[in-house]
Amino acid sequence: MDINLLFWNSSIDDMKRGYVHDREKEAYVCLVCGEVYEEGLIYQMGEKFVTPEKRMQLHIQDDHGGMFSYLMNFNKKHTGLTESQTQVLECFFKGMSDRETARSLTLTESTVRNYRFKLREREKQAKVFLAIMELLGSRSVQGAPDEQMTVHKGSSVLDEKFGITEKERKEVLTKYFDGSGMLINFPGKEKRKVIILTEIAAKFKPGTEYSEKDINGILEKVYHDYVMIRRYLIDYGFMDRSADGSRYWTREQR
Repeated sequence: MDINLLFWNSSIDDMKRGYVHDREKEAYVCLVCGEVYEEGLIYQMGEKFVTPEKRMQLHIQDDHGGMFSYLMNFNKKHTGLTESQTQVLECFFKGMSDRETARSLTLTESTVRNYRFKLREREKQAKVFLAIMELLGSRSVQGAPDEQMTVHKGSSVLDEKFGITEKERKEVLTKYFDGSGMLINFPGKEKRKVIILTEIAAKFKPGTEYSEKDINGILEKVYHDYVMIRRYLIDYGFMDRSADGSRYWTREQR
């Protein structure tokens, strides 16, 4: 299951919830980490027993901190939010008044009101743009370009490098990986690097922290120069690490 693809193909309502209902599998699937809770089963939470959907809701909140926090920690490339806007939104989400927000962020109340107004304007723009794109997607255009490859949520590489079709992705993976899943050699072209790194990044579970030893153990099964791959995963925004290099995680988690 490609969780990254599942996330980007989900509806806004599903994205807000953080999970989808898979009718074929008769289960609820977490859009963050791929955790599955099957229908027809009852799950125990301490002394309580809950339904699969309720268990998933608790999982989203307990293990991922809720979807608001998760989405707010996305790369700016995906949210379009500045650091200041992010801080203001976090205060609003906590239910803080304009006065409380201003005091917390050392701003004037008029500045906070201006932020609120501009964010509402952006919301209107986003709704119109989404409607336009859905109308565009509903048209069956003959000779339309191949379906674009879905890019890792945490990646910070420039958009120009993401014009990758599914056909290109398959061709590159076939060329650079052998039958055992080992990388034959690392490409020099940027577009191919993105494809390869996206494939490798999928080996790491969102929401999980790894030690450097863990990272190396996973990467050395992919390529002999695992140190180089580790560096590229960080440089290209697929992963991040603590200041002392002792902990690593997929970028969208922070």
